[in-house]
Amino acid sequence: MVAATDAAHHNLLRAQAGHIDNAASDDDDRLASHPESFTRSRKATLLLVATLIGVATVGACSYTTRRLIGKQDVNRLRGETTETLQLEEKDLVEPGPSVGVGVVDAVHPPTLLCWAMALTEGVEQWLMQLQWERGTGIFGCHKHYLLSDGNLTVTSWTKAPLTAVALPGEKAWFAPVRNTPQGVWHNTNVFVRAWNWIAEEGEYLKYDWTVKVDPDCVFMPGKLQSLLRARTFDMSQPMFLLNCAQWGAIQGPLEVFSKVGAQKFFKGLKNCQLWTDWQKWGEDWFVGKCMNILGVQPQAGFETLNDMWCKVDWEGSGHTYEEEVKINGPSCGDGKSAFHPYKTTKDMKLCLQQALSMKP
Repeated sequence: MVAATDAAHHNLLRAQAGHIDNAASDDDDRLASHPESFTRSRKATLLLVATLIGVATVGACSYTTRRLIGKQDVNRLRGETTETLQLEEKDLVEPGPSVGVGVVDAVHPPTLLCWAMALTEGVEQWLMQLQWERGTGIFGCHKHYLLSDGNLTVTSWTKAPLTAVALPGEKAWFAPVRNTPQGVWHNTNVFVRAWNWIAEEGEYLKYDWTVKVDPDCVFMPGKLQSLLRARTFDMSQPMFLLNCAQWGAIQGPLEVFSKVGAQKFFKGLKNCQLWTDWQKWGEDWFVGKCMNILGVQPQAGFETLNDMWCKVDWEGSGHTYEEEVKINGPSCGDGKSAFHPYKTTKDMKLCLQQALSMKP
């Protein structure tokens, strides 16, 4: 039955390409006699075609194969050995993340609920798709939520498509801020919708920490879990982590709230909106101000994040993390749990490769 199915699929593929001929029966007999080899070869062929044209979904494979594989290509692929195709398929599939680095240890505390808000415009959807494919970032936590300001689905060759929770409304915008040398993203409005949704869901109360991660941040949840485990926090207290020593502040790429801290923040959110000019600044500024107003305790968490926008000495090098990246390219293997910002898939892949290679 498997052999017949594979042979039928092969005939369909060749029919779509317009290249079924009198020699098809000989080929089908060969394929039927080696179903496992053919299955691997077919998977590798489809992966190779999809890689060349950047196909977003598996469902597009038949169309793109029909458009791009000609008679010469089919004959060439027929002549390749199974061993060659196995090597090609292996090269296209990345190794899975290790426990304690790219994914959390599911057995030992603390537990993490992680989430991200991905904007439909720009590169964020592609950065999240890369992390979904690798099975890390927020997807390596005990529980995750992918939220978006519109309709968004991320796909993978190894997993079912993941549809984000759509929270439509007013879009974020970039603009200057008075008395500052540069502009900021005015995105608190987007995150207010996200915070209210998470609060209403109530699932965060089942986890020790609630962690918000920006899509352009390479995040190793297993590393964060280890760093939190090594600390002697009083989990009965409302807390959030500071992650930028330059300002003694919380930076938006990685926002870590204890369960009680998240509960107090969500309950006081409306009051913070009334008491601050929340629409004039970015959401991390709002978070810091609101936490202070509500009496949520800041805790030093400077070992959790490398951020190019935080100008501190990097690893005793005499220069900042931003300068390190400009000199040597992505640098994501120093033991921290997050690295920011990596705004292209090329740079994020390099950063992920280094981060996932760290030891637990």
